[in-house]
Amino acid sequence: MDGTGGLIMKIIFLLGLVCLCGMGYFLRQAKTPGIYPPRRVLQARAFAMGLPGVLLLFIWFMWILIH
Repeated sequence: MDGTGGLIMKIIFLLGLVCLCGMGYFLRQAKTPGIYPPRRVLQARAFAMGLPGVLLLFIWFMWILIH
């Protein structure tokens, strides 16, 4: 991987990792007791961060397999 394709794949990989780290952050916040925000809201935020992260890492992995 070199040139623009390699740079794009590195960016996709890093964005995927950031999304998964965000998912972990919100899931960890949901485990700690607190009044606001409710656990459901934190779990929804974790899902909203995790889904794009998994999708981006899947695209990156498929790109690695193809090339």
